[in-house]
Amino acid sequence: FDIEITIEDGDLFLQATGQPKFELFAISEHEFFLRVAEARITFETNDEGETTGLTLVQAGQTVPAQKVE
Repeated sequence: FDIEITIEDGDLFLQATGQPKFELFAISEHEFFLRVAEARITFETNDEGETTGLTLVQAGQTVPAQKVE
């Protein structure tokens, strides 16, 4: 299960393996939600402010993921 995060025309999108691409909407600087599902994404950063991973909360599950390039 992979999650790809992209920026298109200034908007943030999420696409999970085998799923369509959905826009993410900001709650705060690091926390976002989907309008198509009850899900939240929180981006994790290091001391330099670089994104190191994320945490997906959906359907009562919390799933951490590390950034892969």
